[in-house]
Amino acid sequence: MEKIGSDRLLWGTDMPFQNRFCIYRQSRRWIEAHCDFLDAGNIADIMGGTAARVLDLNS
Repeated sequence: MEKIGSDRLLWGTDMPFQNRFCIYRQSRRWIEAHCDFLDAGNIADIMGGTAARVLDLNS
């Protein structure tokens, strides 16, 4: 995270193709459960904050 930063990452599921392996909720929980190197702010960025900023959805 030191070189890239969560403000440059987007989470994607490849929906609907990922449904062969798990449902949307399970894939999201996997990130939250197994990426313990990310703090709450990093997860918030990756899970939608970066996309909202890039697409200017907050204004």
